[in-house]
Amino acid sequence: SPVRFRWTKPAGATVTQSNADSSSIQIRYDAGFSGGILSVAGVTSCGIAGSAYSSNLLYYLPPTPTAISARTGNFNPCVGDTITYRVTSPAPSSTQSTPVRFRWTKPAGTTILATNADSSSIQIQYEAAFNGGTLSVAGVNSCGVTGSAYTTTLFYLTPTPVSITSRSGGYNACVDDTISYTVVVPTPTGSERAASVYRWTTPANTVINNATSDSSRIQVKFLDGYAGGNISVAGQTACGIIGSEKVQSLTSSGCPSEPTVPLTITIRPNPTTTSFHLYTDTGSVQPIEVRVMDILGRVYKRMTVIPGQMVEFGQDLPSGTYLVQTIQGDKTKTMKVVKY
Repeated sequence: SPVRFRWTKPAGATVTQSNADSSSIQIRYDAGFSGGILSVAGVTSCGIAGSAYSSNLLYYLPPTPTAISARTGNFNPCVGDTITYRVTSPAPSSTQSTPVRFRWTKPAGTTILATNADSSSIQIQYEAAFNGGTLSVAGVNSCGVTGSAYTTTLFYLTPTPVSITSRSGGYNACVDDTISYTVVVPTPTGSERAASVYRWTTPANTVINNATSDSSRIQVKFLDGYAGGNISVAGQTACGIIGSEKVQSLTSSGCPSEPTVPLTITIRPNPTTTSFHLYTDTGSVQPIEVRVMDILGRVYKRMTVIPGQMVEFGQDLPSGTYLVQTIQGDKTKTMKVVKY
């Protein structure tokens, strides 16, 4: 007959106590325990161990959650949002334990403001430092053991455009050209979100004449003084977050020299007893500065005139002789007018 018993315990378990013949033992289950076999065999006075009896110690993990749902219906949070999330957990199988609570892992730049009793529902606030990441949740059983987590991606930045195409087929432009440009964007990856609009930067002395509703295509007019530069575009999310930009160099080679743009000024009636009418004729769109001075150069009035605009002046001038100076860019004209 056996005089004592020999036990074989699973990893992560420690025998803390036994009686004289080890027919009874006390086991502590440590952090590394994950289930296994517990077996025992009798040992004779000669030290011969008999056949062992084994029992499987089941370590039941909570089931892995199957989904995370958002109150907003999507996973595209913006800085400043406060959103409620809820976990969906299936019923445990015969080899799983029931979760008594849930443990969440949130991205940087967020704060959990509230939870329900078992944390199956949480409320997250997105702060200024948030720049995307993942949200995950796992069940925790009554032993404090955490199961496998379910993870979802929180989308943030837009994809970086891969190119800018030109209607002309090239990237050279001359003054007075009007050219359409279109952004080419890859499909968003698992952590990116589609842009709601595109933001363009064009070279000096250009203007955007037209654009599609999302500005994925724009029409650029090249004005006097254009001499090349860069055009760039980046996607912007509904949150107002702008992603990385694509930059394309534009040139102005082989363009004809700009002709001298005349500045013609007509003032009538001259002389007058009431007021003068000033008319401008110029091929440039640059505004014209007008100064009304006496013959000593003292300025009575300053005006800014749009080319082609007729301007009436002089109603409040006393009788006398005046100089009317017009300045457009590097061109200046001075005319003498008389009021009786």
